[in-house]
Amino acid sequence: KPFVPHIMQNKTYQYLLANGRQHEFKPTQYFITYDFETVPKIVNKKFGKSSYQMYELFPSSVASTIRNKQEAEQVNADNQYITEACTIDETIPYQMEVPIVGFNSSRFDIQLIISQMQCKDWTISNYIGSPIQAKQVIARHKKMNLKVKFVDMLTYL
Repeated sequence: KPFVPHIMQNKTYQYLLANGRQHEFKPTQYFITYDFETVPKIVNKKFGKSSYQMYELFPSSVASTIRNKQEAEQVNADNQYITEACTIDETIPYQMEVPIVGFNSSRFDIQLIISQMQCKDWTISNYIGSPIQAKQVIARHKKMNLKVKFVDMLTYL
């Protein structure tokens, strides 16, 4: 069996397991989980007399429950109201936030996400937490009106 502490420590699952009814457990749908593994790298900043070194985190691997980009695009397309002419009806508001859940990711992983979301297509619309440790970050795509919500579950447990 796979090691899944976030499911095995679930109170509902523990109750069902204790009563032999674990087949009734239905995992929560409509969220994506992720985990970044980072490697610190020494980077030289400035050169000459005012040079200094600092650590920057670089992602070495990413684990996620979503298998490929096509699935994410399909979920986005399915949630839009498409007319018979195959165009998205702009009169129907689409403000759904897609939760993306991380475990113990509030410090390093979310900083990597924030650095990637500060570009021409995405804007960070909401940030909850301290400057050092983020609890939740909501980013909005400027063209598609899509919102993703990065949540660290460990800060809420």
